[in-house]
Amino acid sequence: MAKPWLEARYYCRNTAGGCEYARSDALFSADECRRAAGLCAGRNADGCGQPLVAGAAKNHLPRWTVLAVCATAAIVCLGWLMRTLLFPAPIEQVDFASRSSQVSDQAGIASLEVVRRGAADRQQTVAYSCLDGSAKSSEDYEPVSGKLVFLKGERRKTLVVAILPDATFQKSRRHFQVTLTNAAGQPQHIVQIVPRTVDRNEQVQAEQLVRAASQSAKDVADFHVRLQTLEDVLSDGAQSADLDTFRESQSITRGNLTRARESYLRFLLDLQSYRPGTVLQAMQNISKELRARDYQQQAAAVDIMKQHYNELLNKQPPDMDRWVAELATVVPRLAPKSNPAAT
Repeated sequence: MAKPWLEARYYCRNTAGGCEYARSDALFSADECRRAAGLCAGRNADGCGQPLVAGAAKNHLPRWTVLAVCATAAIVCLGWLMRTLLFPAPIEQVDFASRSSQVSDQAGIASLEVVRRGAADRQQTVAYSCLDGSAKSSEDYEPVSGKLVFLKGERRKTLVVAILPDATFQKSRRHFQVTLTNAAGQPQHIVQIVPRTVDRNEQVQAEQLVRAASQSAKDVADFHVRLQTLEDVLSDGAQSADLDTFRESQSITRGNLTRARESYLRFLLDLQSYRPGTVLQAMQNISKELRARDYQQQAAAVDIMKQHYNELLNKQPPDMDRWVAELATVVPRLAPKSNPAAT
């Protein structure tokens, strides 16, 4: 059976003829012997032509063994280095101090404690990131990702996530997740964001103010429609005997409308001192109550008032002329009277 690690060698035995290739260290390979038909052709066709004889085979096994061992060691080292750099081993015994926490959406931040329970005799870096649940990043919280560095001897670190307040006060309980991505088992912490509680006294006060504002909104609508009706009568040409009465009623109604406009705007501005969610809930409750009592026009005025209040929440300046025209749509246009009573 051929042994591939043994290389056949040949040499010229013409030592008497002084052939320079007749030396044991000038062996010919099997290929060279074959090409020269077994004769000493020399390296440069300067051989003596005498027959070649087989010498001791050259054993490559030791060299191959050394090369194989070196190559294997290099591959193992490279593999270890690549795995260490690209796929580092998870950090053991690093976890959150608790698996969940609860924070109000007005708290501002959620502070999560990360602990190292194993050996603290070296520096370790723990990576973390956030994942949406029912809470959405950049809407309910500021997404974060980064690294916590435990210095030698440190066992506790704090991870902070900013909570974004609910300006509408209408969102329900929601949550998101923070994960230690390179720790063993990828520990997770669930942050529950809970709605702010509404103070009962604040709720009662807001409802009282909304109720007064709804009456003011209805007054704006009534006076505006009445003033339009009076102006139509005067433009159509009232009888001379009624002119003074119509003009007096027009003047009184215009004054009442001006005061109602001012009152309506003041109520809306005062409502901004309460939590938006409390005010919006109060508007919804009062609108429902008014409809149940068959005060349809005032209920419709509350619905329009809600739109105006939202404009103020969004930092839009009050547009009283448009607001008055929108409120006036809840009152049917009055039919002209020959002698309207002044109000």
